[in-house]
Amino acid sequence: MNIDSHSRIRSSLSTRQTLNLKPLICLLAIMACAATAVFADAPSGEISSPTAGGGQLILGSATVSEAVKNGIPSNSAVAFSISLGRIYCFTDFVEVGAKTVIYHNWYYRDDKRASVKLALRPPRWATFSSVALRDSDKGPWQVEVTTENGEVLQILRFSVID
Repeated sequence: MNIDSHSRIRSSLSTRQTLNLKPLICLLAIMACAATAVFADAPSGEISSPTAGGGQLILGSATVSEAVKNGIPSNSAVAFSISLGRIYCFTDFVEVGAKTVIYHNWYYRDDKRASVKLALRPPRWATFSSVALRDSDKGPWQVEVTTENGEVLQILRFSVID
């Protein structure tokens, strides 16, 4: 009889704990929906493309960040302070079938500010580029990650603010 009582108490505690998590779960679901709406044009998951050498090229992730330290992006965001002076685009390719190149094309508003050619080597490769910021660079930016043939693998949108 004591065992059943303890089971019911544990059951009822678990139910209460689950009920208390519902607002948190709802909030996370709302945030996930909002992120999906904001980044609707950004492909999710891995993006695959054939390389000029005949191998596969699979982009695992891409991000814009405040810095890249020891090959790892830090402080990824969608808004960056002009006071940083420099921002970075980091791309991680989980499969590189043959030597190839990609481009990080940096746009301020609709004006291409830089096109950075980056070499990739098999079997996996991560790389990054950066741009220096001036006071006149406040506003909307984007980086297009493209293959050497101009195929857009991903577009990363962000803003530079005060």
